Amino acid sequence: MADKGNGINEIAADPALLQQYIVQQEPFILSCAIKCAGGYISKSDDEWSIALEGFVKAMNLYDENRGDFKSFAGVVIHNMLMDYYRQHNRTSVILPIEAIDEMPESYGEQAEISLEIQCLETILKSYDIKFEDLPSSSPKAKKTKKACAQAIRVLLDNKELTDALKEKKQLPMGRLSGQSGVSTKILDRHRKYIIAVAELMENEFEYLAEYAKAIWR
Repeated sequence: MADKGNGINEIAADPALLQQYIVQQEPFILSCAIKCAGGYISKSDDEWSIALEGFVKAMNLYDENRGDFKSFAGVVIHNMLMDYYRQHNRTSVILPIEAIDEMPESYGEQAEISLEIQCLETILKSYDIKFEDLPSSSPKAKKTKKACAQAIRVLLDNKELTDALKEKKQLPMGRLSGQSGVSTKILDRHRKYIIAVAELMENEFEYLAEYAKAIWR
């Protein structure tokens, strides 16, 4: 589908493609909303609806000859949420977008990591997985880590498997085991860990991905 903005206008004009793309980009939309809200939000919150509306608006307004689409969409979503807060006499608990470049680098990085964690927590919640579940689900032995890494690679490289995971919110044990060579016993024991790392890698969280890459070593 669209990459770096290419094809955005075509997708926006096709209701079926638009819906598919919105579902694909839900983590990004949610991340933008969380950055403005400065805390956890869900799809039942006003911020989600406004961020979603802003994303669609950005798709319709986007000029494919001008820069990266997600950068543009992030600004549109931010502006719509700030308008919402002003209209309802509410304030965002974080700095305006114009102030981000003025923050000390260390603070900005910590804030981004915090926001990535919040966004990943929201994604995992749809699988009924809590962050505190991950340590007990994480592999300890080197051989098991290697097996989990192999399962995650196969899962991310196979669209049918990732689609099944997202649709049913369950790891496709049988098919994943058959294609990766990893036993269903290992997949079941480390199911939450595998799902968490797969979502983290697929959604390209800039900072958290660096931590996840340790499993490939």
